[in-house]
Amino acid sequence: MKDKLSMKRIGIFAFFDGCGIVDDYKLYLLDSLNYILSEIIIIINGFIQEESLARLYDYTNHIYIRENMGFDAGAYKDILMGNITCIEWDLWDEIILLNDTFYGPLYPWEEIFLTMDKEILDFWGFSRFSSGKLWDGSTITQHIQAYFIAVRKSMFSTLQWKKFWEGFEYPSSYMEAIKKFEISFTDYFSKEGFCYSTWMDKNDGESYIKENLNPYMEFAYDLVKYCRFPIVKYRACSVVRYSSTKALLNYIENNTDYDKRLILKHVERMDKEMRLKPFGISELKQFVNSHNRIFIFGHGKYGKGLEEYFQEKGWKISGFIMSVPNSQHRNEIALQDIEIRKTDGLIVAVANGDEIRPVLNKKFEDKQLLFARF
Repeated sequence: MKDKLSMKRIGIFAFFDGCGIVDDYKLYLLDSLNYILSEIIIIINGFIQEESLARLYDYTNHIYIRENMGFDAGAYKDILMGNITCIEWDLWDEIILLNDTFYGPLYPWEEIFLTMDKEILDFWGFSRFSSGKLWDGSTITQHIQAYFIAVRKSMFSTLQWKKFWEGFEYPSSYMEAIKKFEISFTDYFSKEGFCYSTWMDKNDGESYIKENLNPYMEFAYDLVKYCRFPIVKYRACSVVRYSSTKALLNYIENNTDYDKRLILKHVERMDKEMRLKPFGISELKQFVNSHNRIFIFGHGKYGKGLEEYFQEKGWKISGFIMSVPNSQHRNEIALQDIEIRKTDGLIVAVANGDEIRPVLNKKFEDKQLLFARF
């Protein structure tokens, strides 16, 4: 199928796993990339187990292990600037920068690439974030989401490309990585006059690009079903998005060739390692079984998501605790009014859990609290 594609492509695949394990869904992804990439470079941030490393050599001999400095963008810089290996970039028409944070492809890569090949672009991706605010209040400008970015020779052969990476400082935190790479990449190159777009924009996905909403998180099911979106970010599969996740998995099973067991197997491992966000499946079950009454702090997106999950499991919620309850919701209770027993448990379903921890500790012991992870 390669001869159908008009461009010669090389991929830089950024790999990271806290336990150094290569999951089967990543191997499936790597195998699928053979149809669109003439060459692939795998750059491993941090540790990898020997058995897992051996599995990667089935796909390429270009494998490099580096200190986990600067996240994915730091890995890309080290390859692109020749800090680790020297590549003749002029031999390629397009460079694909991608990481291992998504499941796929759900649909054939050829479908996406044949469409995007026809577009007069300098860089493109799968999804676009509109605008909004970060957790620290700083502004988010419109940008391609950085888990997958394709860059054409019209951009990577320029002085601006060289200047961007030479001036790029390795981010030291996840927040910095979003600001310095994910947001700044699109902002810098679009201001320099380079043209970009996304698969969403070209495939009827504009209605899912909304201010301050992450499209691959909030509309995962709709994107896959209605826009033939080729991937699912694994963070989109969550107990606080239970209805959407359940519908998405059912759709994948019944309407695509992708084996949903690859997803379930990875979710199971993440759950055992207490790495699912914002809550693990097992830890919720254990917490519920360890307390006579369960309250949830917060009745927003995560609180409502947990409410759906509890209903599915047949678990009872004794009430939603709020700093300022909505009088129209009979299940919402003011924090100051709640009478807590030693056998009660509180699930903190808000993003600013650390900020309110001191207040909650006045009423609850640590073992009575379960905070969301972000």
